Amino acid sequence: MPTVLITFGFFLLAVLLHLLLCRVSPQKNLKVKPFMMLALMNLVILINILITHHLAFVLTAVVIYVLLVPAYLVFYVSTELMSPSKKILQIIAAGPCAYSDIFKALERENFIMLRLEELEHSGCLSRQKDRYCLTVSGQAIANMLGLYQLLLGREVGG
Repeated sequence: MPTVLITFGFFLLAVLLHLLLCRVSPQKNLKVKPFMMLALMNLVILINILITHHLAFVLTAVVIYVLLVPAYLVFYVSTELMSPSKKILQIIAAGPCAYSDIFKALERENFIMLRLEELEHSGCLSRQKDRYCLTVSGQAIANMLGLYQLLLGREVGG
């Protein structure tokens, strides 16, 4: 049990440091790479402590920690992106709305252009003249999504 608590503690420390970094940084872009560096650094320290103190379940702790990283990243990235579903929730959160009010509010949004700009800003796309191309990291993400869909037996969706 102490191993699991220590694992969650180190992960929580990485998240808190990342949140602090996001708050104090003047740049308002996604900070996935800094979080990955923080998480990796904490993981190395965690493994060192677990092995040094001869605590049980070191491999289990590492697996739990590694699985927590993408779980956090999913929620972190989703706070930065605007989607139709998120916009609908924000509209209705302001008060009960009729379908026509929601439709009018969504008509003002250009989700495709917004998403292209976000992907370009985050380094997943590059624009060359009037065409968009995947960057190396964008290709890696696209490949990973394709692999997930293949493994899950799901068709392409959004």
